[in-house]
Amino acid sequence: QVVRPPGPRAPVPQITAPASPWKSEAERWYGTPYRYGGVDGGGFDCSGFSRMLYLRVAGLNLPRTSKQQYQLGRGISQDDMRPGDLVFFRSPNSSEITHVGVYLGSSYFTHSSTSRGVTFNSIKESYYRHNFFGARRVVGGS
Repeated sequence: QVVRPPGPRAPVPQITAPASPWKSEAERWYGTPYRYGGVDGGGFDCSGFSRMLYLRVAGLNLPRTSKQQYQLGRGISQDDMRPGDLVFFRSPNSSEITHVGVYLGSSYFTHSSTSRGVTFNSIKESYYRHNFFGARRVVGGS
C-alpha cells in the first residue's frame, strides 16, 4: 500500500544536509506525529517511518522493527555514511537497539521521535552521539 504524504505539519528547518531524494521525502512528512505501531500519515513509530521512506525512495519493503532492520545490508562506520543509510540507537544504559533513523548527510538524520514526531537531528548531539549503536547500508552499493 502506498502512503501519501500529508505535506509538512510544521515549518521545515533548514539543515545543511545535501539535497537528495531522502531529504526531500523526509521534508514532506516533517511534523507527522509519533504513533506507536504507526505506519502511515496518521503517525509513525521510528521503524514505521524508516520503512515508509525506503518504500517511497528506494522501492524496498523493509522489515517492521528496528531490530529486524539492523539485520539488513552491511555495517558501515560513521565516517562512511551516505544519505539513505540506516542509523541505529540504543536507550541509555542498554545494549539493545531501540531506535532507527535514516541518514541524510552532514551529520543529520531523520526519524520519528516520541516527543516531536518526524523530525531531523544531528548524530553529533549529545544524546545521539552517546547512544549511537551502528549504521547499515541497504542500498547504494555493497
